[in-house]
Amino acid sequence: PYFCCQSFAPQFSFLCGCSWFYTTGDMASFREKIQHAGVTEWKSNKSEGESIYFLDPDGYQLEVHCGDLESRLRSCKESPYDEMEFF
Repeated sequence: PYFCCQSFAPQFSFLCGCSWFYTTGDMASFREKIQHAGVTEWKSNKSEGESIYFLDPDGYQLEVHCGDLESRLRSCKESPYDEMEFF
């Protein structure tokens, strides 16, 4: 799996994003396990690939994504988010 940490613009310094990218996996089984554990999902997936967005016990926002980094980057270049810049 890949691990990605994002930092945001200073006006959003309270935000931090952590994602795990899996090339294969059973997302339905993973979602069932975290729901059974009482984990809160904080966002619905609207991006490329299948993702589950959930809170850890301390309230940090996490994402598990089934796909790979290349497919996510390709999708973002085709349809970038607002104010997204590539360097």
